[in-house]
Amino acid sequence: DEIFRDIFHGYKQALKAKRKLDFDDMILCCYELFSQRQDILNAWRRKFVYILVDEFQDTNNLQEAILLRLAKYNTNIVVVGDVSQAIYQFRAANVENIVKFPNKLPDCKRFALVYNYRSDEPIIRFANETMKYSIYEYHDMKLGKRYNPERDCYESRDGQQLPEFHVYANTDAEDEAVISEMMRLHDDMGVPYSHMAVLSRTSAYTSGIETKLSHYGIDYDKRGGKKFLETR
Repeated sequence: DEIFRDIFHGYKQALKAKRKLDFDDMILCCYELFSQRQDILNAWRRKFVYILVDEFQDTNNLQEAILLRLAKYNTNIVVVGDVSQAIYQFRAANVENIVKFPNKLPDCKRFALVYNYRSDEPIIRFANETMKYSIYEYHDMKLGKRYNPERDCYESRDGQQLPEFHVYANTDAEDEAVISEMMRLHDDMGVPYSHMAVLSRTSAYTSGIETKLSHYGIDYDKRGGKKFLETR
């Protein structure tokens, strides 16, 4: 802990010397500014008449505090989120922000978006079964009880192919398995490569599979950035 404090202190001193802020500083300094300067807070309240926040389940306490200060007198605010998709608690996100949000604004209304237009029935059924084990529930302070929201999703189209779950020793083995399955579908079942897609959370994860696609002579298009072999 002492070593970490020394490193962090040096880091903060370096930022101050260069007159720079990191992402966490921008949130903290915004909160402090709104706390100390009512005139500045009021100016920003007048600027943002309507507020929309996406992925609200991944906000932290400071972000929520800033938001509630902005919306204190003008409650034209919409937050969108899903407790089942809270994945940033390791970065201080607090899922309770969305769980308890309906109780923090008196006239808040909640709408459940339960129809999924992206995935077919087997995938939706798998997701519903998985999320039955979610530990999060909404708490209705007015009714004095806990209850589950409309958690189940409903598909908009049918499907037959069941989702598969695989675990690999490392990313190289995973990439090789994906390429092997693509080649099997192409060679044995006649599925064109142009009918296949590999989804990734960020483009930073695709360098390995792009390299293998090139190695096996499989042409591909990349959406959302340059191909790995085109970068320098």
